[in-house]
Amino acid sequence: MVHHFLEVPDRYRLLYAGDLLQARAAKVPTVGEVRGGHAVLVLDDKIAASDGLDLVFPMRTGQLYENMLVRRGVDYCLTGAAEDTVTIVTLHEDQGYALMGPAYQCNGQRKTHYFPEPRVSPGQRCPKIPSCGRTSTIEPYTG
Repeated sequence: MVHHFLEVPDRYRLLYAGDLLQARAAKVPTVGEVRGGHAVLVLDDKIAASDGLDLVFPMRTGQLYENMLVRRGVDYCLTGAAEDTVTIVTLHEDQGYALMGPAYQCNGQRKTHYFPEPRVSPGQRCPKIPSCGRTSTIEPYTG
């Protein structure tokens, strides 16, 4: 999910499904109050033109996107949006996979928490042990 801060018109942040699930478990009342996320640069025609970026087919200018993201100090940029869809370009390929992948949860008995951050895989020991229980493992979130 890409969240737009209404009070700061040009500020956006990316929230993973795990961020939102953790907030729901903590009964956070609004998306604006969800902690975490990553800064997202919103590309406009001016930035795209000055950096030679293709907004429609970002992969055509992949190296230029990488250079621009590094220069601006962000890992994500929003290149386009429709009613219920956004196009995000990531600095690293694994970040893109994390955006497309499922959310994971810890099956621990003491404290429910969700991922993909830190990066986890099903069946591995939870990286937050012992706060969740000594035998906790990661499993896909099934809702």
